[in-house]
Amino acid sequence: MDIKNICRQYSNRIFGVDYLKNNKISYKKLLDNIYHYLNIFINDLSPNDNVVIFIGNKIEYQIAFFSVLAFGGIPTPLNPDIPLDTLKEYLEIISPEIILCTHENEQKLQKKIKDCKILSISIVQSCNSSDN
Repeated sequence: MDIKNICRQYSNRIFGVDYLKNNKISYKKLLDNIYHYLNIFINDLSPNDNVVIFIGNKIEYQIAFFSVLAFGGIPTPLNPDIPLDTLKEYLEIISPEIILCTHENEQKLQKKIKDCKILSISIVQSCNSSDN
């Protein structure tokens, strides 16, 4: 069963909690976010592309991870606490098409990483999911 079907089946159940905002995220909200990011990825990714997820232990990490999987990409999580020089070494090995991060890391990455697209992920509060 794929993640979109799981989200539909358990739409009213809690997927996770954004503890910083005390915001409960349902599987329906996860699906809304997946569709939101699928529409963005279509311009920048192809199935089987490598995608680095540069997000710590936050709900945005889970949204990014499942969105990449739903698109058919290959998610590679990296700890955002690693030094940028080490990150550059990993990026040479992974060769990602895109780096997904949070707003907190976006500017830091844009100053140091020039040869890879960077996209900031946040929780989309209101969007419409599709049944595709």
